Amino acid sequence: MVNRFATLNRCRIPWMQAVCVVALVISGCSGGPDYGPTGTVSGTLLYKGQPLTPGTAVVFKNLTIGHACMGVTSAEGAYTLDSWNNGNLPVGRYEVMIQPPVPVDPETLDPEALLNNPKLMESTRVKYDFPQKYSQLSSSGLSFEVKEGKNEYPIELVD
Repeated sequence: MVNRFATLNRCRIPWMQAVCVVALVISGCSGGPDYGPTGTVSGTLLYKGQPLTPGTAVVFKNLTIGHACMGVTSAEGAYTLDSWNNGNLPVGRYEVMIQPPVPVDPETLDPEALLNNPKLMESTRVKYDFPQKYSQLSSSGLSFEVKEGKNEYPIELVD
């Protein structure tokens, strides 16, 4: 005896799968999340009127939604934030911190050379040419409201 329900279910499954695929495509699941309006941020970073060491990082973090991004300074102190979203940040308030350039990677140095020349070890230490309070979100006192479109944020660090 042929089970009509089994035959009917075998026909329905591919049809239901096709309907699900079409529904997903129509709903736009491949377009990624919608972060709403976004803005880009660039500016200059100075301390006592002078640019910091090139490669100093300017880090933005939105504590509410968790988005973070970073830009590094040029020799003139200019920076542009680059993010996971081609530099476009969701609008909102961002806390800001400054990080010194990454020192020489100690893994690229020969361990024997490090033992024989302690001055080489100095090149692997982080050097701050600005007050360290700016290196933490909790103590920097820096924040910026990202608005839709292009944003300029000149930062002048003080003692």
